Amino acid sequence: MPKRTERKAEKTSAYPRNLPSPQSVDVSKLERTQSPNYVYVYANHANVSTTTIDVRLVFGQMMLLPHEGRIEDSASVTMTWEHAMKLRDLLTNVLEARAETVKRLSAAASN
Repeated sequence: MPKRTERKAEKTSAYPRNLPSPQSVDVSKLERTQSPNYVYVYANHANVSTTTIDVRLVFGQMMLLPHEGRIEDSASVTMTWEHAMKLRDLLTNVLEARAETVKRLSAAASN
């Protein structure tokens, strides 16, 4: 019987060797294009559901009629927790900048 030789396990990566890892890419320098499947959705209502591996945002429109109302879901986006945290940071920056603008405009209007 031939003698078996043990091989060291090679380190593998989820990304091909010829591509940079997502963490090393400067996304501000990437070209932005629009998918042919791009969808624009207006939403005045959102909901969140989670699993241990991802976060799902559900967007809809609240329809209020004289004697009834409903929320009509239009789209959902599912993302990793890591991306959800980056989205949180992005929204925080935008909301804080908006609040500062409104504060300055209110102060200018009262003068």
